[in-house]
Amino acid sequence: MAGPEISYRLPDDFDASGRVVFLGSSLGSSSLMWARALPYFSADIQPVTWDLPGHGDSDVATTGFTLREIADELVRIADNLGVEKFDYAGVSISGAIALELGIHHGDRLGSTAVMFSAAKLGTNESWADRCATVREHGTAAMVTDLPPRWFSPKFIAEDGPWVETLMDILLDVDAESYAKCCEALSAYDVREQLTEVTVPTLVIAGDHDPSISADAVRELMAGLPNAKLFVVEGGRHLAVVDFPHEVGAALNTFWSSIH
Repeated sequence: MAGPEISYRLPDDFDASGRVVFLGSSLGSSSLMWARALPYFSADIQPVTWDLPGHGDSDVATTGFTLREIADELVRIADNLGVEKFDYAGVSISGAIALELGIHHGDRLGSTAVMFSAAKLGTNESWADRCATVREHGTAAMVTDLPPRWFSPKFIAEDGPWVETLMDILLDVDAESYAKCCEALSAYDVREQLTEVTVPTLVIAGDHDPSISADAVRELMAGLPNAKLFVVEGGRHLAVVDFPHEVGAALNTFWSSIH
């Protein structure tokens, strides 16, 4: 079965034989969330940013899908670009996709980074509630509650335009596509498959992330056979936005250690 259509962006001087890194964003966001971190990447990195179904520039989802199907679609994109092996880094739902890639397409990865994510995210009940809310009220229903979950108080106070931009992106997300992402997350659980992720893996966590518990991070580190941990002090769920230097430096150090 064909996977969902995914929109992606390449650098102007894209070189498929270079150090290609696919970068995935969070539920309710878009690839713009990487904009503040990209300047801190090494110059030889070839970033491929992409959007979830119904997010950013990607088409709306007309049927349900699994996170594995999104991982499969990313591999097809790599095939179309002529990229044999790539590195991957993903935040939240895209961090879950990082694990799906590691389990099912490890031969295509140089490494993977699981950022502000876990082997199981939320509960079936919580995702069902979120689906119902978004289908009835749209993504606008979450605009008030999300900023303090996503960003540090300092960032909210001092970088209001960026917070507003990310909230505008959330408002533009197709509600049904968002709900289908929630349904895919409800079905996602790779806790028993973590040992299959044998590529070098970086786990990035925020010590103030209300969405990912310390126990979930410990579970990842205990289950992944080849993982390193980096903790963003003061970081919440989208620390890639308000701690771009710290996150970018951690990724650079990791990539440099394996290439």
